[in-house]
Amino acid sequence: MSMKVQKALLFVVVYLLFAPLWAQEGARSGKTYTRSYGSTGTLFDVGIYYGQSESDAEPAAANEWRNTTSIYDVKLGYITSDGFYFGLLYSTRSDNQLGNSASGNSLGAGLGLKLGRGFLLRAFYKFGETYADYSDGSGYQADLSYMVNLTSRFYLGMGFSARETRFKKNDTIVNFANWSRKETYPVLSLGFLIN
Repeated sequence: MSMKVQKALLFVVVYLLFAPLWAQEGARSGKTYTRSYGSTGTLFDVGIYYGQSESDAEPAAANEWRNTTSIYDVKLGYITSDGFYFGLLYSTRSDNQLGNSASGNSLGAGLGLKLGRGFLLRAFYKFGETYADYSDGSGYQADLSYMVNLTSRFYLGMGFSARETRFKKNDTIVNFANWSRKETYPVLSLGFLIN
């Protein structure tokens, strides 16, 4: 990971941790902030996808399969009083196809925008992604979700996630150049907002 990327990630983490404190200090000093309760602050949320497909046939040769895919996206970000979002992403996935399993993970940094009441659009640049024997992956992930308050701080939502990754390294394949993967998934989201 380059020094510029490390510095950018450090800045985002520091801002995410201290932005709520700065806002509280500004309120104590008499400055006015247009914050609506329950819509701004530090948002921690998890996106979950689980899919399964299977087929039985007789005769079974080449006609049967059992596939499962699970994806977990862990996000930590800050939503400003203007509705802008910026944050970090850690994503992990696991696939099992006919008994052959593969897994991978990635990191990401992103920006977003709150679109009206409950809608949140976020785009992340992902880097350092690995999957089975593939590595040095990078790409994007765009998430559109609709989240509703279960309580004043807890959210439940549904949405769609579109992602594309290009892997540049695989030591098990001779003369490997690259491999790209594009996917779109429905996602269940659970979130916690810290004002």
